[in-house]
Amino acid sequence: MAIFNNNTLKIIFWNAQGILKKRDELATYLHTNKITICLLSETLLRESLNINLVRGYKLYQNNTNRGTAILIQENIDHHELIIPELKILEATAIQIKTHGKPYAIISLYQTPSREFTKNYYRKIVKLAPSVIAAGGLNAKHLAWNIRTTNKMGKQLFEFINDKHLAVSAPDSYTFLHKPDHIDLAITKNNLYNHEILTIDKLHSAHRPILLSLHTNYEKAPVSPRYKFAKANWQTFNSTLETEINFKPALANSTYIDEAITNLTSSIKTAIHASVPLYTVNKYAPPLSPEIEDLIATRNKLCQTHRKNKSCILKNTINHLRKTIANKVQEHRCKNWNTEVGKLQIKDNSIYRMTKALTKPRTNISPLKKPEQTFTLSPTDKANLLAANYESSFAPHAEPSDPQHITECEKIFRCGEKRSDLGQSPIGMVEQLVASCGARLCLREGKGNRVNLEALNAQRETQRRASWLPRELAPRLDATRILCMKKLAASFASLA
Repeated sequence: MAIFNNNTLKIIFWNAQGILKKRDELATYLHTNKITICLLSETLLRESLNINLVRGYKLYQNNTNRGTAILIQENIDHHELIIPELKILEATAIQIKTHGKPYAIISLYQTPSREFTKNYYRKIVKLAPSVIAAGGLNAKHLAWNIRTTNKMGKQLFEFINDKHLAVSAPDSYTFLHKPDHIDLAITKNNLYNHEILTIDKLHSAHRPILLSLHTNYEKAPVSPRYKFAKANWQTFNSTLETEINFKPALANSTYIDEAITNLTSSIKTAIHASVPLYTVNKYAPPLSPEIEDLIATRNKLCQTHRKNKSCILKNTINHLRKTIANKVQEHRCKNWNTEVGKLQIKDNSIYRMTKALTKPRTNISPLKKPEQTFTLSPTDKANLLAANYESSFAPHAEPSDPQHITECEKIFRCGEKRSDLGQSPIGMVEQLVASCGARLCLREGKGNRVNLEALNAQRETQRRASWLPRELAPRLDATRILCMKKLAASFASLA
């Protein structure tokens, strides 16, 4: 059952120009302002690097070139979208649901040295009925409050008019070095009231843009995590005896389904009453007020330097950057030492930490149907898995090739030997029995000799019988078992 949230859907998109060293201030801002989705461009992350960038947020990334990424709260019902092949346009996409309808959220980055290609943008806007694609597009046009227009801006403006799309841009500039709006949001079928503005809390040559949508979005149900090591099993037993019906009516399939549902509900009730919940601190400690003040001061000086171009101011900004980097590193080391000091063996916290550090993080893509479309609803996923299991565990058809059947009969025919195929499994077992019987005869006399005549008679009877290839395996096993029984009887007579 979907859980709706009546709060505003807060989306920020930011050209970070390298996110790894700025993740602490980004995490503080996301947690403090309760940002729902964060779209990043120019992340500059290595393709092999897969990390948990911000606690409490799921990371999707594309590190092919300059890099794009999306951070979304873990409790939001969503899934990743597979982006078609784009050569000059970098993108990462997810899909959420607003009022029960799919809504694609896409992080884009267009390199300014590459030409604008309408075909790539056409593929992007076709991912869902409603789309928000935002990021560093490096497109300038007078239509979105810019004093100049470039070639990419003209082409983007023509494409937007042809496809009946819209561009959302803030009133203030987004690029610090020049008063330009090169970080934009393209919207398709956006029927919700929204607000867009720039913020000065994060440091980069590009100012972050906050896009607020006044709509309901679906939240994923959170499964409780129980601490079974501290469970009260007496309470569990007593609760289960009270809740469960030990004599359900199983007259037909409907009664059976009801009995299964009642049993599951009784077990969940007993677990909830007897097992404590495991609490997890999803959010890292925020930055200290001293570091936040230094970041705010640095951002103001950067804006002043854009106008004055003072060398003294530039030196002050560089000194502040080094100071902030050292303070953030000290903050990170302090938090890590505190977290490591809390680890214990009894509650398996050391095991969980080791597993989190050593196990590679992988993002599971949505399931694909045979017609190469994605399964989105739980019903479609269950039907796809059921069809896959049915095809995997279906019995194989009987072989219809006469030549293949003849070859199988020659290989598995009891006692038959071929120079090109070697000795058959039954012949190897018989040779083992015969050698063991000869040794027993030498040690204990002829009375303990294995009766190979009866075994040969049984083998000749099986050989003359007319049987199908599907009966090969049972006859082979029966003969093998008979040989092993004879061998065991010979050893038992020595005792």
